[in-house]
Amino acid sequence: MNVQKSGVAHLLRQIGLEYEAVAQRLTGLSAGSTRHSFVTARLEQIETYHGQLPCVIAELSRYCKKRLSRVQYNIDVVTRTKKQQVFDAV
Repeated sequence: MNVQKSGVAHLLRQIGLEYEAVAQRLTGLSAGSTRHSFVTARLEQIETYHGQLPCVIAELSRYCKKRLSRVQYNIDVVTRTKKQQVFDAV
C-alpha cells in the first residue's frame, strides 16, 4: 500500500513544487525577467500531474477495497470461530 499512497503524495508534492516555482518566479528577485514560456511550461506540467491523480487514486481505491474485503473475511472467520467454540463448550 505504501506504493499507492506514496504515488498520490508524490504527485501532490510535485504540484506544490511547480506552483512554488511559478510563484517565486513571479514575485522573487527575477520577477522582472519572468518569461511567459517558463510559466506556461510549469502550468502545463501541473496539468499533467492533475491528469495522473485520478488514475493513481482509482488504483489506491481498488487496493483499499481489496484489503477491506480481506479484513471483513477475517472478521467473519473470527466471529464464526468464537461461536463454534462456545457451542462446543456447552
